[in-house]
Amino acid sequence: MSQISNRFYVSALEDGTTLHGNLASDKALTQAWNGSTAVPNWTQASEQPTIYLTLLSGATLVAPAADYKWYYNGSEITSADTRFQITTKSVTYAGQTVVTPALKIVANLASSSNVDVDTITFKGNYVINGAGIEFSCDVQIRISAITATGKLGVINFVNGVSDITETGQTITMYGKLYNADGQADNTVNTKWYLNDSSIPTSGQTIGGQANAYQVSENQVVDHATIRCEFYDASNNLLYTAYAGVDDMRDPEFMYIQYNGNNGNAASLRKGEFASFQIWVGKRDDAGVLGGSSTPTYPIIKTMLLNGDGDVIMSTGLATNIPDPDANGWRSLPMSGGKGSITLHYDTVNGNGKNITGIVIAYTS
Repeated sequence: MSQISNRFYVSALEDGTTLHGNLASDKALTQAWNGSTAVPNWTQASEQPTIYLTLLSGATLVAPAADYKWYYNGSEITSADTRFQITTKSVTYAGQTVVTPALKIVANLASSSNVDVDTITFKGNYVINGAGIEFSCDVQIRISAITATGKLGVINFVNGVSDITETGQTITMYGKLYNADGQADNTVNTKWYLNDSSIPTSGQTIGGQANAYQVSENQVVDHATIRCEFYDASNNLLYTAYAGVDDMRDPEFMYIQYNGNNGNAASLRKGEFASFQIWVGKRDDAGVLGGSSTPTYPIIKTMLLNGDGDVIMSTGLATNIPDPDANGWRSLPMSGGKGSITLHYDTVNGNGKNITGIVIAYTS
């Protein structure tokens, strides 16, 4: 499974517009099971994440038709499911405000029988010229086991804002490290990395929040990957967490297809595979930016994470998976301005039953 920012696209609509959607969350979608309880505790209102849809038609913020549905691991979520609360959220983009579907998690999902990756799916349609265009998008909830002496680190966004929607906007986030008992460890320090930077920025206290970090609009083209490393007082690395920031105002857009389908999330059964194509176009034009023979972004790399969120450094995974460099980045083979990678069931199954691909495109 390849994933940049939990987004999908539908192209070649009747009016020539490309529809973009993404599921975001106001808190980290990460939870661990310590043998007796879940960390963090999502029964506490202050810890509960809310997942919400952002839907763009070109550069216009829109709302889906009312007959949408939410799914948890493929099963429809109804009002009778006490683990979730189906709700709405106001989303603002370029001066436009739309009330969009949202889903709040109000119960713990981690348990002794659930310590792997879960998926939340949104399915709906958007009406153009009287015709409904169906779409779906996914977001992962990373669930793992934690030992009695273990740690769990997450990245939270101040006020739940992780998308850049205004010119000159700055996104503020902060790292939070939990002990196995669910209590936050307030003695740690953090180092932050933007995309594949090798030079970290130390966490600061911003607005009264410790271990915080800021990213401005001019630092992000379409999507930026954030890495937060947690250290103790002796400078021992305790945990590494990842998050993403989307610049929804940027005309450049990273497209992902797998097996000829529009989308960035694939589920495989034994014997199956997913072949991904990745390229950079514009939000309103799915063609390769700069043209297929002279693409503006001729280099595309991916970092693969296993089911525990650790970087996969293995070489020789498969003929269609490039070997990593010293930092875990794999340069994808390019053709016509598009990068490609194929993930087989056996590879995914052997890496915690889930692989996440962090993707970065380069102009040179």
